[in-house]
Parts: sequence; structure tokens; C-alpha cells
Amino acid sequence: MDEDMFEWFRSKVLFALYQALIVAGILLLPVGVLAQAVGIPFPFHRALGRVAPSHEE
Repeated sequence: MDEDMFEWFRSKVLFALYQALIVAGILLLPVGVLAQAVGIPFPFHRALGRVAPSHEE
């Protein structure tokens, strides 16, 4: 039973983290566009790429 509760909690935390990263990406989109226009890389996709596979399990 503890493993089921841990898996439920892990699933909820990963979902919340995934959603928070999506919102952060939307909010930081103007900053990323401006940074890219100036020539500064903005690697937000790496953070999302690490959380997405864990969330989809």
C-alpha cells in the first residue's frame, strides 16, 4: 500500500511540475524571443525535455 501511495504522490508532483514548467515557458516566451534576437541562447526546452518523459510514465 505504501508503494501505491508513493506512486500516486510522485505522479501528482510530476504533473504539477510539468504544468508549472509549461506556464513558466509561456510567461518567459517574450524574454526568450528578445534573448534570441540579441543572440543569447535560452535553453528552456532542456528543462521541459527532462520532465516530460517522467510525467508520461
